[in-house]
Amino acid sequence: KSLVLTVGDAGLVDSTLYVLRATLINPLRSQNSRQVLISMRSGGTCSWNFSACVMEMPSERFLRPVTVDCPAFVSGSVVQSSPYPCELNTLTVSFATNIWLSPLTYITVSGLMGSSTPDTPAMQIFSQSMNGVGDQTIFVGTSTWSRREGMLVVELNGNALTRGTVAGSNYSFQFTLRNPAPAQ
Repeated sequence: KSLVLTVGDAGLVDSTLYVLRATLINPLRSQNSRQVLISMRSGGTCSWNFSACVMEMPSERFLRPVTVDCPAFVSGSVVQSSPYPCELNTLTVSFATNIWLSPLTYITVSGLMGSSTPDTPAMQIFSQSMNGVGDQTIFVGTSTWSRREGMLVVELNGNALTRGTVAGSNYSFQFTLRNPAPAQ
Protein backbone atom coordinates (compact mmCIF):
# COMPACT_ATOMS: atom_id res chain seq x y z
CA LYS A 1 0.00 0.00 0.00
CA SER A 2 1.15 3.53 -0.64
CA LEU A 3 0.74 6.89 0.99
CA VAL A 4 0.55 9.66 -1.62
CA LEU A 5 1.08 13.28 -0.61
CA THR A 6 0.37 16.26 -2.83
CA VAL A 7 2.47 19.39 -2.43
CA GLY A 8 0.57 22.65 -2.72
CA ASP A 9 1.26 25.47 -5.17
CA ALA A 10 4.00 26.96 -2.95
CA GLY A 11 6.11 23.84 -3.55
CA LEU A 12 9.05 22.68 -1.45
CA VAL A 13 12.04 24.76 -0.38
CA ASP A 14 15.44 23.52 -1.57
CA SER A 15 17.74 21.96 1.11
CA THR A 16 14.96 21.88 3.72
CA LEU A 17 14.35 18.79 5.83
CA TYR A 18 10.71 17.73 5.79
CA VAL A 19 9.41 15.26 8.35
CA LEU A 20 6.25 13.27 7.82
CA ARG A 21 4.56 11.66 10.80
CA ALA A 22 1.68 9.26 10.48
CA THR A 23 -0.09 7.16 13.10
CA LEU A 24 -0.85 3.62 12.01
CA ILE A 25 -2.80 0.96 13.86
CA ASN A 26 -0.91 -2.32 14.01
CA PRO A 27 -2.80 -5.48 13.09
CA LEU A 28 -3.49 -8.15 15.72
CA ARG A 29 -1.39 -10.71 13.83
CA SER A 30 2.40 -10.75 13.72
CA GLN A 31 4.28 -9.49 10.70
CA ASN A 32 7.77 -8.39 9.69
CA SER A 33 8.51 -5.02 8.19
CA ARG A 34 8.72 -4.87 4.43
CA GLN A 35 11.07 -2.78 2.34
CA VAL A 36 10.00 0.87 2.46
CA LEU A 37 10.51 3.04 -0.63
CA ILE A 38 10.26 6.76 -1.28
CA SER A 39 9.75 8.29 -4.70
CA MET A 40 8.70 11.61 -6.12
CA ARG A 41 7.31 12.99 -9.36
CA SER A 42 6.51 16.47 -10.43
CA GLY A 43 3.77 17.78 -12.64
CA GLY A 44 3.32 21.15 -14.22
CA THR A 45 5.52 22.91 -16.79
CA CYS A 46 8.83 21.54 -15.50
CA SER A 47 8.10 17.91 -14.73
CA TRP A 48 10.63 15.45 -13.32
CA ASN A 49 10.72 12.10 -11.60
CA PHE A 50 12.87 10.83 -8.72
CA SER A 51 13.45 7.10 -8.94
CA ALA A 52 12.27 5.06 -5.98
CA CYS A 53 14.84 4.92 -3.21
CA VAL A 54 15.00 2.26 -0.49
CA MET A 55 14.63 3.85 2.94
CA GLU A 56 17.14 2.96 5.65
CA MET A 57 15.83 0.54 8.26
CA PRO A 58 16.89 0.53 11.92
CA SER A 59 19.05 -2.42 12.98
CA GLU A 60 16.75 -3.09 15.96
CA ARG A 61 13.87 -5.21 14.66
CA PHE A 62 11.23 -3.66 16.93
CA LEU A 63 11.94 -0.16 15.52
CA ARG A 64 11.27 -1.15 11.91
CA PRO A 65 7.99 0.25 10.52
CA VAL A 66 4.91 -1.91 11.04
CA THR A 67 6.83 -4.83 12.56
CA VAL A 68 4.38 -6.56 14.87
CA ASP A 69 5.18 -9.35 17.32
CA CYS A 70 2.82 -12.21 18.13
CA PRO A 71 0.67 -11.50 21.17
CA ALA A 72 2.60 -12.92 24.12
CA PHE A 73 3.26 -12.73 27.82
CA VAL A 74 6.24 -10.47 28.54
CA SER A 75 6.48 -11.84 32.06
CA GLY A 76 4.56 -14.15 34.34
CA SER A 77 5.00 -15.62 37.80
CA VAL A 78 3.04 -17.40 40.50
CA VAL A 79 4.10 -17.64 44.17
CA GLN A 80 2.46 -19.19 47.22
CA SER A 81 2.18 -18.09 50.84
CA SER A 82 2.32 -21.52 52.54
CA PRO A 83 3.95 -24.89 51.81
CA TYR A 84 2.29 -26.59 54.81
CA PRO A 85 -0.31 -29.41 54.59
CA CYS A 86 -3.98 -28.52 55.08
CA GLU A 87 -3.17 -24.79 55.34
CA LEU A 88 -4.87 -22.02 53.43
CA ASN A 89 -2.44 -20.99 50.71
CA THR A 90 -2.71 -17.59 49.00
CA LEU A 91 -1.34 -17.69 45.47
CA THR A 92 -0.25 -14.48 43.75
CA VAL A 93 -0.25 -14.46 39.95
CA SER A 94 1.60 -11.61 38.22
CA PHE A 95 1.90 -11.00 34.49
CA ALA A 96 2.45 -8.49 31.70
CA THR A 97 1.56 -8.85 28.02
CA ASN A 98 2.91 -7.17 24.90
CA ILE A 99 -0.61 -6.19 23.81
CA TRP A 100 -3.49 -4.46 25.53
CA LEU A 101 -6.15 -6.83 26.77
CA SER A 102 -9.68 -5.75 26.03
CA PRO A 103 -12.44 -5.83 28.62
CA LEU A 104 -14.10 -9.24 28.94
CA THR A 105 -10.78 -11.06 28.34
CA TYR A 106 -10.40 -14.37 30.20
CA ILE A 107 -7.07 -15.34 31.79
CA THR A 108 -6.52 -19.03 32.53
CA VAL A 109 -4.04 -20.28 35.12
CA SER A 110 -3.59 -24.05 34.87
CA GLY A 111 -1.37 -26.75 36.39
CA LEU A 112 -2.44 -26.10 39.98
CA MET A 113 -3.03 -29.77 40.73
CA GLY A 114 -3.42 -31.28 44.20
CA SER A 115 -5.40 -28.66 46.10
CA SER A 116 -8.19 -29.82 48.39
CA THR A 117 -10.33 -26.78 47.49
CA PRO A 118 -13.56 -28.00 45.84
CA ASP A 119 -14.82 -26.74 42.47
CA THR A 120 -16.52 -23.35 42.62
CA PRO A 121 -17.84 -20.83 40.11
CA ALA A 122 -17.26 -18.08 42.72
CA MET A 123 -13.59 -18.21 43.79
CA GLN A 124 -12.79 -14.86 45.45
CA ILE A 125 -10.17 -12.83 43.55
CA PHE A 126 -8.17 -9.97 45.05
CA SER A 127 -6.29 -7.73 42.66
CA GLN A 128 -3.39 -5.43 43.30
CA SER A 129 -1.06 -3.32 41.25
CA MET A 130 2.67 -3.96 41.36
CA ASN A 131 3.22 -1.00 43.72
CA GLY A 132 0.88 -2.58 46.27
CA VAL A 133 -2.04 -0.17 45.83
CA GLY A 134 -5.23 -2.20 45.50
CA ASP A 135 -7.30 -1.94 42.35
CA GLN A 136 -10.45 -4.03 42.65
CA THR A 137 -11.68 -2.98 39.21
CA ILE A 138 -9.11 -4.69 36.95
CA PHE A 139 -10.48 -8.22 37.51
CA VAL A 140 -13.99 -9.45 38.19
CA GLY A 141 -14.17 -10.20 41.94
CA THR A 142 -14.96 -13.91 41.50
CA SER A 143 -13.65 -16.55 39.11
CA THR A 144 -14.17 -20.20 38.24
CA TRP A 145 -12.02 -22.83 39.98
CA SER A 146 -11.79 -26.47 38.84
CA ARG A 147 -10.05 -28.80 41.32
CA ARG A 148 -9.92 -31.77 38.92
CA GLU A 149 -8.28 -29.66 36.20
CA GLY A 150 -6.22 -27.55 38.62
CA MET A 151 -7.42 -24.50 36.70
CA LEU A 152 -8.60 -20.99 37.54
CA VAL A 153 -10.31 -18.75 34.96
CA VAL A 154 -10.25 -15.03 35.76
CA GLU A 155 -12.11 -12.36 33.80
CA LEU A 156 -11.11 -8.74 33.21
CA ASN A 157 -13.81 -6.41 34.45
CA GLY A 158 -15.59 -5.07 31.36
CA ASN A 159 -17.75 -2.72 33.45
CA ALA A 160 -14.77 -0.89 34.92
CA LEU A 161 -12.25 -1.08 32.07
CA THR A 162 -13.36 0.99 29.13
CA ARG A 163 -10.06 0.57 27.25
CA GLY A 164 -8.61 -2.61 28.73
CA THR A 165 -5.14 -3.08 30.15
CA VAL A 166 -1.94 -1.35 29.03
CA ALA A 167 0.64 -3.33 27.06
CA GLY A 168 3.82 -3.91 29.09
CA SER A 169 2.21 -3.01 32.42
CA ASN A 170 2.34 -5.48 35.30
CA TYR A 171 -0.89 -6.81 36.76
CA SER A 172 -1.46 -9.26 39.58
CA PHE A 173 -4.24 -10.98 41.46
CA GLN A 174 -4.48 -13.30 44.44
CA PHE A 175 -6.72 -16.21 45.36
CA THR A 176 -6.65 -18.77 48.14
CA LEU A 177 -6.61 -22.57 47.91
CA ARG A 178 -6.34 -25.15 50.68
CA ASN A 179 -3.22 -27.30 50.55
CA PRO A 180 -3.78 -31.08 50.51
CA ALA A 181 -3.32 -33.33 53.55
CA PRO A 182 0.12 -34.91 53.95
CA ALA A 183 0.79 -38.17 52.15
CA GLN A 184 0.23 -41.24 54.38
